[in-house]
Amino acid sequence: MAAKNEKMDIDVSEPVPEAPWPPAAPGPRNGRRMRRGWSKILAALILVLVLAALAYYFVQYQRLSRDPAVVARAEDAKVIQELSKVMVVPNDPSPVIATVSDKSKLADQPFFAQAQNGDQVIIFPVSMKAVLYRPSARKIIDIAPLATGASASAAAPSPVPAKAKAAATSTTP
Repeated sequence: MAAKNEKMDIDVSEPVPEAPWPPAAPGPRNGRRMRRGWSKILAALILVLVLAALAYYFVQYQRLSRDPAVVARAEDAKVIQELSKVMVVPNDPSPVIATVSDKSKLADQPFFAQAQNGDQVIIFPVSMKAVLYRPSARKIIDIAPLATGASASAAAPSPVPAKAKAAATSTTP
């Protein structure tokens, strides 16, 4: 049996382990727990942000799918805004906007001589003007006056006859 020191009640036969110097930070488990806590909070925050974005876009999609006229009006407003950057746009309440979908059907008409598929025809009925606009280049290709009525059609052909309306698709409801 090992001898015991009576004053301190310590077993002298076994060496006492030395404490490391400098003293270590609180146990490694505490640091890992704190890191796990922050990573959980960060993951939850990212999840909330993703869910909020998905909810926003879902609501926008639902609103637009119920009313396609809203989409058409927004596209028309965007075209008019782009056109207003390159010309003074007439103050017509509701211009008619059509997109050239097949330029080969319009080749025999002088107004559409330089047209390409994707060009847009903006017709201002109050101002009696038609504008051929190329959104890809942000340029006006041609501007022509509109001719209406029987006397005007005999004097000068309309730049947008019935054939042109068949070859262009309208975006205005």
